[in-house]
Amino acid sequence: MRQKILAVLAATILLFIWNAVSWMALPFHSQSLNTLPDQVVKFTELSSIQLEEGVYHYPGLPENSSPEAIKSLQQKLKDGPRVPLMVFKPGPSELFNPNDFLVSLLLNLSTVSVVLIILISTKSSGLKQTLANSALLGVLITVMSDLALMNWYQLPWSFVWPAIADHVVGLVLAGWILHIICLKKNYEKN
Repeated sequence: MRQKILAVLAATILLFIWNAVSWMALPFHSQSLNTLPDQVVKFTELSSIQLEEGVYHYPGLPENSSPEAIKSLQQKLKDGPRVPLMVFKPGPSELFNPNDFLVSLLLNLSTVSVVLIILISTKSSGLKQTLANSALLGVLITVMSDLALMNWYQLPWSFVWPAIADHVVGLVLAGWILHIICLKKNYEKN
């Protein structure tokens, strides 16, 4: 049990480091995020509207599904622009809030714990199979989240493929550490 805990902690730290490097040192995520110019976002008008914190899209679905409302929505979509997904946070916020890093670590810890459970239950036999199974878990996450979001919210490929790489590479690295610290010994016993 001690080796499993050590393996999970080490893989969690490696996954956290990979995500930090991917987002802060490699150019792919920063190249896929564009900044709305201040002229587009009229903050004085936003504050007078008093939007609640949440996820928004434009044009939104009409409140009723009458033929006229649907026709109006179709015309707005035809005319453009369209904002499929935007998060609005009223008031001040921090760029690098320490709580965000803590939550990220806890999410990575949960992810790695689930990966270890799956790798143990699949009885992967050796490093190659462990890495392949870890990569498949990354692909599963990609299909269920990134590609689904790309489909429904029309996220561009330039935004999605770095997330795919984060999942697959991150889980392969986690699987590698899990194998070295605890799974390899299980394979050798059997």
